[in-house]
Amino acid sequence: AFFATGDEAGLERHLGVLWMQDEVMLQERADDLLFCDPQTGEVHTLALRLNVAATGGCHRAESGYAQVGAGAHRPAAGSQGGRCRPIDEVLPHLVPRGGGRPVAMDTGAWEVVLGAAEKAARLFEGLMLVGLDLVLAVGESGEPVPVFLEANPRPAGLGHSRFVQGPERGLPGVSLCLWDGLERLAPGAGGGGKG
Repeated sequence: AFFATGDEAGLERHLGVLWMQDEVMLQERADDLLFCDPQTGEVHTLALRLNVAATGGCHRAESGYAQVGAGAHRPAAGSQGGRCRPIDEVLPHLVPRGGGRPVAMDTGAWEVVLGAAEKAARLFEGLMLVGLDLVLAVGESGEPVPVFLEANPRPAGLGHSRFVQGPERGLPGVSLCLWDGLERLAPGAGGGGKG
């Protein structure tokens, strides 16, 4: 749920219900960029899932998908009526919250996002695949900047994933690096596996 500044009563009611069920996580809203559907003109919240594979000390953001919210005021989550879409379908249609000119996610900006995901994944030593959830803020120069929300050691939604870089970009898939790393760990592969 999203709450506007000044809606302390609504927030308090919502938290009261949630605390009776489980733990609660509160975050400041950081999703400055939304998805504007080119067919309808409707604006939706947006979160990205990037799958980062680790192999041989190298991390590579290889695949992912976009989670598009049911509207501009609903979280970008399946439980809130959101839906998954290929990242390449949403990146050309980014608009700032509150209106304004579209924001371009050019190749350089996308490489910065992927590099930040690869750097963030290094925090999770021993995981060969981690799903990183992020939203996009607007940097000082007006460029898209990733804001990481959480890491998932057993990422769901892999069936929605498409490659996000390289010659495979746009094709369905999760990771090519992961298989190389697993092969090196296999017994008799010369990669450190025990026979």
